Amino acid sequence: MRRLCLFLLLCLIPSVSLADGDTNDQFTVPKGAVVIVSSWTLDGDTPKGFTKEVKEGVPGVALEGVFVKLTSKKTSFGFKKEVKLSVKDYPYVHWSWQARTLPTGGDVRKRETDDQAGQLYLLFPRFPAKLNTRILGYLWENETPKGTMGTSTAWSKAKYVVVRDKTDSLGTWHTESRNVYADYKKLFEEEPSDLGSVSVYINSQHTGSEAEVLFGPIYFTREP
Repeated sequence: MRRLCLFLLLCLIPSVSLADGDTNDQFTVPKGAVVIVSSWTLDGDTPKGFTKEVKEGVPGVALEGVFVKLTSKKTSFGFKKEVKLSVKDYPYVHWSWQARTLPTGGDVRKRETDDQAGQLYLLFPRFPAKLNTRILGYLWENETPKGTMGTSTAWSKAKYVVVRDKTDSLGTWHTESRNVYADYKKLFEEEPSDLGSVSVYINSQHTGSEAEVLFGPIYFTREP
């Protein structure tokens, strides 16, 4: 009976697809964190708790264990989750991602090549929202060097930070941590409003190429 109970318990534990050398520790969400997503599940072609946003083409979405995989073939799409959060109280955002294919020639500095395999966007609404919402993006770039900060060529109220680029290993999990409050103050030179939503995106339509990325947990903490 004890062996049967142990077997049934193990069957209830979700399987996790990890790259070689990865451990479960890097995907552990600490106590006290504000969790955007800890393990991904799908409702059709949309992650549960998120809304689908398609700019061009048909989304390529699948699960690998408890991670979501986004695949772009000359497409642009993402998923948004509404949230109410003060980044002054919870300034640190953490997430894990694994890029497998970068869009050929992708370069955020040029509007005609503004494609990335992985994009994490934080939206800060200000009335009227369509005109004044600030967007802070964390990007996995190709040609633009990591560490670069700038303004979107498509919209002046969207700022970005390049976290990864083509020099980083593909097919390997990378875990990130950023001080959102500090990044926002530096880029926008103002106090942020409350965070209104979190989005993950992928696109390759400008370069006419392909891209692929996986996302793991996303959450906010008071401390690094």
